[in-house]
Amino acid sequence: MSSSPIRVRCRRAVPALLLGVLACGCAAAGMRARHSGGWSAAPPLEPRGTHGAVVLRGRIHVFGGESQARGASLAEVLRFDAGSGAWKALPPLATARTYPRAVVLGGAVYVVGGSPTPGSSHSAAGSAVVERYVER
Repeated sequence: MSSSPIRVRCRRAVPALLLGVLACGCAAAGMRARHSGGWSAAPPLEPRGTHGAVVLRGRIHVFGGESQARGASLAEVLRFDAGSGAWKALPPLATARTYPRAVVLGGAVYVVGGSPTPGSSHSAAGSAVVERYVER
C-alpha cells in the first residue's frame, strides 16, 4: 500500500476525507483535505482496507476492516473530527470483521454483515451480525 496522500477535490473537508476513505476501499497512511485555504495534511491513519465508513454529526467514523500488516480482521472504531484535526479510538465493535457496511439511520450507525476471516474476498461467507452505534 502506498503511503502517498489521497487528493480529493471537494468544497468541504469532511466529504473530501470520507470520499478519500471510501473511493479507494482503504484508508491510506495519510490523507489531504481541501478547504478554502488550499490543501492541508490530515493526521495519518494506520493502513487498513475493506472497512465501513460514514459521516455522523459532521465527523467521519471508520468501522472494522482488515489490517494486512497484522493479518487480522479489525473491531476498531475510529472517529475523525475535522475541527480538532485528530483521529480518536472509540469502543470497539463486538465482532471484528472485514467488508462491513455502515449506514446512518435515525441518528445511529448500523454496522451490518462482513466477514470475520482476514484475507477473504468478496466471495467469503458473510455474517448476519448487525451492531448499533450511538454517539454519546
